[in-house]
Amino acid sequence: MSASEAQRQAFAQPASNGPVVKTVLGEVQGFTNGQTGQICFWGLPYAEPPVGELRFKSTMPKKPWQGVLQATAFGASGPQVFDVTEGSYEEFTGHKTPPNNNPWIGSEDNLTLNIWTPALDGSKRPVMVWIHGGANWLESSRLHTYHGDNFVNNGDVVFVSLNYRLGIFGWLDVSVLGGEEYKGSHSNGLKDQLCALQWIKENIEAFGGDASNITVMGESAGSIDLSWLLTNGHLNGIAKRVVLMSGIAGLIGLSGDLGHGFTEAFAQEQAKTFLDKMGINSMAQLQSSTTDELMARVSHINQTEPTLTVMDSQFWPRMSDDFTPLDPFRAAEKYGSHGIDVIVGYTAYEMGLWLFWDETLDTHPFSWSAAQLGYPQDTQTLETAQAAYAPMGDPEGVQGMNLIGDSIFVIPSYWFADILARKGETVRLFQFDWQADSRRKALHAADQAFLFGKLETHAAQHLLGPAADTNEKTKRVRLSTAMMESILGYAKNGAPAQDSKKTLPVWPVYNAETRPVMSFNYDSQIVDDPARLRREWWYNNIYQPALAEKE
Repeated sequence: MSASEAQRQAFAQPASNGPVVKTVLGEVQGFTNGQTGQICFWGLPYAEPPVGELRFKSTMPKKPWQGVLQATAFGASGPQVFDVTEGSYEEFTGHKTPPNNNPWIGSEDNLTLNIWTPALDGSKRPVMVWIHGGANWLESSRLHTYHGDNFVNNGDVVFVSLNYRLGIFGWLDVSVLGGEEYKGSHSNGLKDQLCALQWIKENIEAFGGDASNITVMGESAGSIDLSWLLTNGHLNGIAKRVVLMSGIAGLIGLSGDLGHGFTEAFAQEQAKTFLDKMGINSMAQLQSSTTDELMARVSHINQTEPTLTVMDSQFWPRMSDDFTPLDPFRAAEKYGSHGIDVIVGYTAYEMGLWLFWDETLDTHPFSWSAAQLGYPQDTQTLETAQAAYAPMGDPEGVQGMNLIGDSIFVIPSYWFADILARKGETVRLFQFDWQADSRRKALHAADQAFLFGKLETHAAQHLLGPAADTNEKTKRVRLSTAMMESILGYAKNGAPAQDSKKTLPVWPVYNAETRPVMSFNYDSQIVDDPARLRREWWYNNIYQPALAEKE
């Protein structure tokens, strides 16, 4: 029995009267939540544990089991450095306090999913699936912010969240040490996600869901990963719609240029560098090391290297002949979204989040921020870039923050939406404009706390800060409700709903001429091309030259 399986059984509260569902692999028992009345199945394995001979290998779907499998407690988080910004220790582990001074948490046996359903009555309800973010090396589906009870309660839907391999275990190209046997290991986490989605498609009707009406949502890394699955055709026959929040393709500018950065060659270059930092020089050493030994090395890198340009830039999908032959931009140019409807979104000041890890980020000259990206490199182009950001009226350091945030999140969202719109796909775009404070502003990840209606969770309070008074709290709840109702309408019938209080305008389909964008805020409105000057600079100087060649 693996450590994760032992933990899952230890925290389970099996009840003789808990509901039992028959899946294609065997029977599973869940529980009825006494507070919400919802039926939950947590910690349900969708794949074989990627341990032993399966470590660093492609996902192996779960084999059938005998008897009734208990799914009454969350499975383990993936191995990761514990970061209190993401959630409390108890949320991650089920324990109130750390038993030792280990800087890391989790288990390699973490490939589980969680289901919330209103009833097991044979109805076919819309299904919403969530893939969490965390730069593919942090976070977990068990975090309170990602619990789906509010969606189920307000929308009569079935909600599913999932774990996938993180960090070196799911996103490192160890073929640089192990050869062809480990080819494609840079995207094992992506294969985990697809395996989970296939499991959901095959089994969700037993849990009250409609297998023909699945909306898959992701934020940050979850969104980036989804963009690869979507455009390379892996969601065909699975998803009817996707919601991509703050991320397309990868951390462009921090993980390589627009072309080379997506290739397996680049993944191998990164892997060699990272393994050297870890002090790992052979596949035998990598395979024989325990999780604890490997995570101790990863933790040391995290403590001694810049988070943004090392850890956050390392663990991303790459092109591979057999799984993701094209990056999301070129795949979208060739195939569009394969007829799957898409919502794309970003926050107006994405980089505000990284001030939690580096308080100096918004104090540097504009040229420093450009240097982190590797472009623009010549003085004239740098001057034209700064001219595009100056009209915002921000201090130079904030202009640089916007440059980095645009590179990673904002401009890829526009370019991707433009491609899909021109291909005739149904796509909508949003900008989250609500500001946490005058410095962090509309920071990365704040929108998901509003979307889930989880404004009081540990992570949400860390991101948003406490409401100043009752009036401010009421306005936060109103915006949260409006966002949730809008996306629930989208999941049900493909059209974002106006909220019950009519605080949202009708959300138009995006086009690549006027570029209408939903601005989510206390005074939500439709704004045409809100990032125009910056967008035009990026299009003219970076994107069009780099991606001009169509494949």
